[in-house]
Amino acid sequence: MATYLKKPDGYIYDDTSLETIDGKQYRVTRPYNTGPGRFLGYEFNAQGFFEFLPGFWSNFGGQVNATYNQTAEIVYPGSDDTNAIGNSKYTYNVALYYDTPKLSARLAYNYRDRYRAWADSQFPEYSPYVEETSRLDAAVNWTPIKQLTLSVEGTNLLENNTVMTWGKDNLLPQGMRVQARTIQVSARFRY
Repeated sequence: MATYLKKPDGYIYDDTSLETIDGKQYRVTRPYNTGPGRFLGYEFNAQGFFEFLPGFWSNFGGQVNATYNQTAEIVYPGSDDTNAIGNSKYTYNVALYYDTPKLSARLAYNYRDRYRAWADSQFPEYSPYVEETSRLDAAVNWTPIKQLTLSVEGTNLLENNTVMTWGKDNLLPQGMRVQARTIQVSARFRY
């Protein structure tokens, strides 16, 4: 378990604002510097095989890690909203695996809480947010002989999509990135 406190002097972020060019107003996106920030949080990680179990069961193992961002603030020019870009309050990963020289398998689940995608200093209350998302992935590898490994891998087994909204309070839907479930079968040969 660990705790962290970071106090950066600032970051570079992209922002869109109205600028007058040759007497006409345009929305222009360009990099800007933020003011100082403060990040305070906690991390937890545990991993290992279940060697205390008898026989077949001792080949199982697990991994869990989690992050809790208690504070993630950055001062953006022209805005009172200090919610830092790209920082979720909660993030965690859990995996269960089995491993022998001939057979290995892994089942992994990860979760990420809602986060601010970028800052709009002109209309900070309408900055886009990415809604919470999770994924379940699995893989099985079998090596019947030293020269051959057969694999099956599945990603995004729950078919969860990434949803974006405008505004801290989910004011308007902004879009959805459809992420399909994929199943991949492969054979690897070694000589």
